[in-house]
Amino acid sequence: MTFTLLIFFWFVQQSVDKSVQNVLQKNTLQQKDHLELVLEKEYEFLESPAAYFGTTSDLFSNDNLQLLAELASSSSYHRLMLFSTDGIGHSSDGKKTDASSRDYFQKTLEGRRVISSPLSSSVDNETLVVLTVPVYDKDQNIIGVFGGSIDVTELTTMLFEDLYSGSGYSFITDSDGNIISIESTHNEIRKNFFTSSSDWVFQTSEDGATLQEDFKQGHANCRKIISDLSYARYISYQPLKYNGWMLCYIIPAVDARQPFAFINNFEIILFAFFICIVLLLIFALWKINQKNQTSLLRQAHTDALTGLLNKVYAEHTISEWLREKDFEDLQALMMIDMDYFKQINDTYGHATGDQVLKIFAGFLKEQFRTTDIIGRVGGDEFMILMKNVRLDYSIHLHLQKLYTNLQNIDIPELNDQKLSCSIGCAVAPTDAESFSQLYRLADHALYTAKHNGRGRFVIYHDIKNQQETVLS
Repeated sequence: MTFTLLIFFWFVQQSVDKSVQNVLQKNTLQQKDHLELVLEKEYEFLESPAAYFGTTSDLFSNDNLQLLAELASSSSYHRLMLFSTDGIGHSSDGKKTDASSRDYFQKTLEGRRVISSPLSSSVDNETLVVLTVPVYDKDQNIIGVFGGSIDVTELTTMLFEDLYSGSGYSFITDSDGNIISIESTHNEIRKNFFTSSSDWVFQTSEDGATLQEDFKQGHANCRKIISDLSYARYISYQPLKYNGWMLCYIIPAVDARQPFAFINNFEIILFAFFICIVLLLIFALWKINQKNQTSLLRQAHTDALTGLLNKVYAEHTISEWLREKDFEDLQALMMIDMDYFKQINDTYGHATGDQVLKIFAGFLKEQFRTTDIIGRVGGDEFMILMKNVRLDYSIHLHLQKLYTNLQNIDIPELNDQKLSCSIGCAVAPTDAESFSQLYRLADHALYTAKHNGRGRFVIYHDIKNQQETVLS
């Protein structure tokens, strides 16, 4: 019977291992989709001014060159470049440049969006790539190329940072294993992934033999590395739609398997009582497993103090909602920061501060619909997605009503001190469509609200409209 139990445990571990790999593949796919979405937004950013340049009579007019510099200063690009069809052009830092021999320039002249290899654009010891789009005139003839250099390492560093407490690391290679981008804190992998991993031992010999073939064929997979039995790891990879590149993620097995760690504890209990009451314990294990799964899921999604969604699950839920939404109505993402909360903590103590947070969280629940997404994303910071709003004016009215109702909250421990908060809001699809973009714009609006004196709300496109009015 002991042998039967060991066989049972072996099958359980194999099942857990398979589940871990499935979760890793799903997470890597989500991060791959996110990275491609970010690059898509960068291309859209380039195509808007490119369309404008195409309408001007002189591609390198003073107005165009001035606009080039202004765009660079307000974007994430290290520099922007505008070329004529002979490859001669100007950059946003005022320098002339020649890209006629560059492969990315020649491909762009074919009417394609292009992202270069880092070798053709590496400067200042940074992993830079060049994104380019064609410039069309009114007759749809290509009259130039517009592009910019961007640090691809900055794009990949933000991936996976909220998964597994940030214990893993990601990198990008081409189909031959050459490193395109990798976090600088990890020196295990050098210039070529295949060379650096040549002495790795995988779970099966087939895994090692087919790894390079997966990269060349653009196949997604997840494999277990057991070169050191005390430090097993997983590598999950997904093909990107650019240049045959592959997004890879390596994580220690102990961290990847942590969500399933409770199974090991149950195995110990089951082993001790197996001979006497094997059937009873198997049934009990199944029941406890179901209960713990539900409890763990609830804990993973909920902020313990306020009962609202926690940061990870709130952002995930909002991101998924926006990804599936066709934007027939407006979706308002709000960042809320309680004003002077540190002063409340310092004056009345953390117990009172916690009570204030609970009251404020309950107040937010009352002010929004049950279908809206409400989460606590920091100490005194909250995030709300107000779904399916028909009119932009309704958002203003709702926030005005919120501030009015906030003054009706009376907390005796605060000695008649009223609560105050600052709110930054960005609206999809008016301001942006993806969660990452909305989050950035709402955070900018929140900063503006706090900078202008706190105790107010600011909607991003209101700021933008004001700026456009000044410019006009």
